[in-house]
Amino acid sequence: MNPFPKGRIAQLVLVTSIVAIVAMVAVLQYRWSRKLSEATNARLRGNLHAAMLGVRQDLHRELAAVCFALPSTPGNDSQELAQEILRGVGTWKRAAAHPDLVANIFLWQDAAGKHPRILHLNPSNGQVLVDSWPFKFDPLRERLERTSNLALAVAGWKNVNKDRGATGPSKHVSDIKARFPVFGWQIDEDIPALVHPMLRRVAHDARRREVDWIIIELNRKALQTELFEELAERHFGGPDGLTYQVAVLGGDLLFSSDSGFGKGDLGNVDGMLNLFGPLRVMLPQSGSEIIRYPLSGRSAFQAETVSAPGTRSYADPIRLEVIRYSPDDRDWQLLVKHRKGSLSAVVAAQHRRDLDISFGALFLLSVSITLVVIANQRAQKFAKLQMEFVASVSHELRTPLAVISSAAENLTDGVVAGQEQLTQYGTMIKSQTQQLINMVDQILAFASTRQSRTRYELRSMQALDTINAALDNSAGLLLAGRFTVERDIPSTLPPILGDPIALTQCLHNLIANAIKYSNEHHWIRIRATHSAQDNEVQISIDDKGTGICAKDLVHIFEPFYRSPSALFAQIHGTGLGLTVAKTIAESLGGRITVTSLLKEGSSFTLHLAVARPGADNKNGLNVEEGPQLAGQQV
Repeated sequence: MNPFPKGRIAQLVLVTSIVAIVAMVAVLQYRWSRKLSEATNARLRGNLHAAMLGVRQDLHRELAAVCFALPSTPGNDSQELAQEILRGVGTWKRAAAHPDLVANIFLWQDAAGKHPRILHLNPSNGQVLVDSWPFKFDPLRERLERTSNLALAVAGWKNVNKDRGATGPSKHVSDIKARFPVFGWQIDEDIPALVHPMLRRVAHDARRREVDWIIIELNRKALQTELFEELAERHFGGPDGLTYQVAVLGGDLLFSSDSGFGKGDLGNVDGMLNLFGPLRVMLPQSGSEIIRYPLSGRSAFQAETVSAPGTRSYADPIRLEVIRYSPDDRDWQLLVKHRKGSLSAVVAAQHRRDLDISFGALFLLSVSITLVVIANQRAQKFAKLQMEFVASVSHELRTPLAVISSAAENLTDGVVAGQEQLTQYGTMIKSQTQQLINMVDQILAFASTRQSRTRYELRSMQALDTINAALDNSAGLLLAGRFTVERDIPSTLPPILGDPIALTQCLHNLIANAIKYSNEHHWIRIRATHSAQDNEVQISIDDKGTGICAKDLVHIFEPFYRSPSALFAQIHGTGLGLTVAKTIAESLGGRITVTSLLKEGSSFTLHLAVARPGADNKNGLNVEEGPQLAGQQV
């Protein structure tokens, strides 16, 4: 015998194919999720990089607006230069988004001469006062005083003009500025202040040049509370506030969007960018190296064409060089860190979430396919049982019909003679007809339990009456098989709750099952006991028949099911008796249990609830749902 039937092989191939497909989809899903995570990581870091550059660019733009407001060509008189500066700053203030960004303006006259002086320009009232150097400007003053490039620049200007025979700035001034980059805009990050030198012609001496320094002190508070906060919101803001923690760190903490951020260990930030000087961007969490841009020192919005490397003409965009007092000076650094811990943590969490969703969908798909396969197997099994049922019913119907037909022919042909033979034939026809009626009733009862449910009117009744009614219905089978029936029914049993007709049908099916499988013993026993603990009456039908193996025991209440041993022994039946009995018992609030041993017999027990006092057929108590028995409307 082939241990692997054709149908089983097809199912095995189908299941194996499904498992392989699901596994392949899972691998592809994991790879896709990893690629998506990498792409998301690159996109988020690219966005972060662009946002950080945007902060630097907008900061430079705000400061460049101040620088562009100042005169680009010096006049002959320092007072005239001071007034031009005031007018330019006033125009800037009226149009600026942050007019408080400029705190003070100073003009250091004739810085390279013998009698330099510093003027304090007040943009609010337009006054120009001679002042002394502020204390915090001392490092800047010392730095400017010892700048050797300043004197060389003045000397170079004179030499070029002498060689060319000119009395003013020549077209070769760009050559001078290419040699002396000190003429560009600078920023002192400690004050903070914007610093810019200007060569001014002396009115009474056309060949003489004096150097003036413009010093624009920035308002640190306006930087912290207005400009940096606005830039953080503009470039790192979201629907629910800032997506990143943002800080600007110089010699100290200049700005922090969150209390404490920017202090202590800075190794776990998502990005660092210097706001001035050569552009350097670092994304520590990604493990990327410092990015050095070829346009070292140029701001992100600077034009591609300049007069000379490292310099600007007055028409060029502003370039800010950082004034450094020592190699250890710390540049202003922009620090950002994601609020959910880090950018890597966000990407990892999203990756895990994508995997959970993907594998959850695969799991549901696998469960659905499994359920479809199981349902298909059950449908095939049920269809097989139905076919076996049809064959069995056809056989069961054919046998009594053949007996009735034969008896009818004998009666018609006059074969039967005498009262004794007539009585014998009549009894035989009656027995076979009752067998047909019982079979049809069984089928109709099963059909009614599957198609509709009716209401049972539960009432208080005696178990003994129901047992006697069931034995009377089974009397023909018991007499035909010459069965011995033992009864153990105490007279003290409490009344039970149920429907008389339905319970009689249920017990009759259990008795018929015991008769059918009693083998050669022809013995059954009916016992009834009261369980006070469970408050129920238990009615047991025992036999000494073939018994039921454990493998078949879990299937005996399934419709159309007949064990292989019953088929092999050619025991007649439809496979519906126990199904109907179980359905009736459960519909009445009871249950059926079974114990069995092979070749020793079986015991089916019907558990019924004890009736409450006063529950009778007159008050209509305890109405529940139940099956409609064939031919009986309760």
